[in-house]
Amino acid sequence: DSFARTKLPWVRPSPNMPDVESALHYPGLCLFEGTNLSVGRGTDRPFQQIGAPWLDAEELARGLEAQGLAGVRFEPVHFTPREPTDGKFAEQQVAGVRAIAIDPEVYDPTRAALAMLEASRAQSGSRWQWNAPHFDRLAGTDRLRTELERGVPARDIFASWSDERAAFMVVRDRYLIY
Repeated sequence: DSFARTKLPWVRPSPNMPDVESALHYPGLCLFEGTNLSVGRGTDRPFQQIGAPWLDAEELARGLEAQGLAGVRFEPVHFTPREPTDGKFAEQQVAGVRAIAIDPEVYDPTRAALAMLEASRAQSGSRWQWNAPHFDRLAGTDRLRTELERGVPARDIFASWSDERAAFMVVRDRYLIY
């Protein structure tokens, strides 16, 4: 991966960012902090997995795998958050999915998280809860949440960002140093 090419040691920026893998998934999976699902805090894989006691891990992973998202695969998981700093499902076994980056050069953690939000929300039914102010702050606006609530497919939401993303990349290129 690109961090490994720096040959620098990993320095944890947070207790919940133990390794490069968690950092790779964080830009997308952090959105789950604005929901009632666990992001794996209190486990050895925070921000690499999501879960809740009511989810069907195998079905969720199958549905996400079927989408064929570039650079990532999904596997069913069961985990127990031990003293999670967010308090979600402490000492309870939860079921969910782990995102595994198989090609970090093409993997888009935000696109993966949108698919995971859509699928886990559908599977959760009435158990799903937003922490709307927190989610909207993480997303930068309420647009993502309201579109998901209206049933706009995650792939359409992601596609609608194309022009804004392209404009950002042009501005961003001026500031890259490596």
